[in-house]
Amino acid sequence: MRRCECPNAPALVDQLFEVGLWPATWENPRTVITLAAMETFHGLELQAQLNVQDYMAFLRRQTDDVLPQTVKDRYREFITSMRYYRHVQARRRGGINPGDALSAGSLAVLCPACPQPEMNMRPGWKTRSKAFRYLDGLHFSIDGNFHLGLKDRDTDPNDVSLSEGAAYFTKAKDFKTFLKKAPKPKHEATTCNQFGAMGYGKYKGQVSGIIGITCRHMFMLPGSIVDLLRAEQ
Repeated sequence: MRRCECPNAPALVDQLFEVGLWPATWENPRTVITLAAMETFHGLELQAQLNVQDYMAFLRRQTDDVLPQTVKDRYREFITSMRYYRHVQARRRGGINPGDALSAGSLAVLCPACPQPEMNMRPGWKTRSKAFRYLDGLHFSIDGNFHLGLKDRDTDPNDVSLSEGAAYFTKAKDFKTFLKKAPKPKHEATTCNQFGAMGYGKYKGQVSGIIGITCRHMFMLPGSIVDLLRAEQ
């Protein structure tokens, strides 16, 4: 494929999008991925929990079923491109332009069944009789995963979040500020030697798990997930 070199030609990235190609890099792209391949993987990872490594192995085998190892591995380019692809799709779903700033929870998908003010609640709900206010109540539950730990490892300083605080996880800086101001939890004794959720277990690394809030229809609430730094404390 050759790019258009006309004086009024659009940028190379725009030309690639017009023909259904996603650039692996933005300034001087040399590798492109078809939008069909990215859309297919996006559906498979959500429905079949397929990972990028297996998907790339499948594509290499589709290219050469006899000697798939001779096909150039594009795992690095594809996994980076998919990260941007998911972010752009989330912005598109939320009606937010790629260059606009993100507000808290702006990329989260709201539950269509739960009451959402100014969206799906009938007029006059604020003046409803006290006996029927439960109809406008938001019912939610809190649960956590105490085995989803984060081991100590070197991280890339350029590996920044594209949507921190704009979806389901709260902003890390805000949460750290909250923990500094929050009083230390009281030590709770336990008679069970197998119960280690309060921090008595073998928790290692920077994060010992996560905790989140879901509505009764199993939708995650915006900004409702935080990392557990001191177990259930």
